Amino acid sequence: MGVSARVSGEHGELRRPSIGFAAICLGYFAIILDGRVLNVAVPAIRADLHASIAGAQWVLNAYTLTLAGLLLTAGALGDRIGLRRIFLFGVSVASRCSRPRSSRIARARWP
Repeated sequence: MGVSARVSGEHGELRRPSIGFAAICLGYFAIILDGRVLNVAVPAIRADLHASIAGAQWVLNAYTLTLAGLLLTAGALGDRIGLRRIFLFGVSVASRCSRPRSSRIARARWP
């Protein structure tokens, strides 16, 4: 049975494991990309907050700890509610939150 073979789900529906694997890979890529973008933005964070290097590290650590706490909470909710529902909810919230922020940043930097 290949990766693209169909597998029967618990309710009799047919699923493709490769689609789920691709979704997990894209979600993980988004987390890694988010961390990289935040590290690239450290000089701008320092300038906007008038912070030292230690202050910028506190901002990065607070962000990382918040993300880790939310990931643990999402994992526990996924066990109770369902992994697919929680994953789709997380992706929809992240995409809704990212879209307006990125357009505001683009308008502020490129008038």
